[in-house]
Amino acid sequence: MRSLTYPPPKTIKQNSTAALWESRFPEWLACDPSESRPSRFQAKDEAEGKLKLLYVQAAQQLRSYSDPASSESCYSRIRHEVNEQLTFLRESLLPCRTDGSAALVNRIAAVLSSEDVFRRVEPLNEELQKKFSLSPVQDYIRMIRYEVYDPSEYEEGAAKLIAKLFTRHGYDLTDACFQLEQDAETLLTGYRNAIAEQVSLYLHQYVIASVQGKLPTLNAILEKEGSTQL
Repeated sequence: MRSLTYPPPKTIKQNSTAALWESRFPEWLACDPSESRPSRFQAKDEAEGKLKLLYVQAAQQLRSYSDPASSESCYSRIRHEVNEQLTFLRESLLPCRTDGSAALVNRIAAVLSSEDVFRRVEPLNEELQKKFSLSPVQDYIRMIRYEVYDPSEYEEGAAKLIAKLFTRHGYDLTDACFQLEQDAETLLTGYRNAIAEQVSLYLHQYVIASVQGKLPTLNAILEKEGSTQL
């Protein structure tokens, strides 16, 4: 996954055929020579193993981001912000509480709660978790780039057969990791916008609309008692 630029090769013994072939290991091979593998199967197994681990970590992050049980999740932060706003509104009602308006103020305060809102949002949250989930891991595995360094290309006869033993297989996860990161970021943003939209919709439907319907009556009571209008 790294961008490789190797320093000049160390001095090579004249009789070291292996060292000669290793010195030709090209700078453009997708991995560090020390991390390359002698067979494509080994390189493929290692590359896919690393990518699958990154995929699992990204999927867990997405799940945690939308988990109502996690205090650090987007879902929990939105709920916390809504509760803070509703608490502020309930406290704002206190100056409007009089003997004549007490019962109505209590009813309005009871409506200023997020319980009904998030009771309805939670089942939708499960649907959104499924909607905003990563593509199958195989989609990213197909983006792994493999390269081969075969020193036998430079040899003939018996030396070619011996050189074949020093073939190295490398892999590059850059494209796959970049796409995984981009997809995760897009999904996180999409989920955040979708859950916020649902919460806003239910707030207007079950809280704001109900409170607005009661305010004219409260205003009339306060006017009658000579109190300051809302």
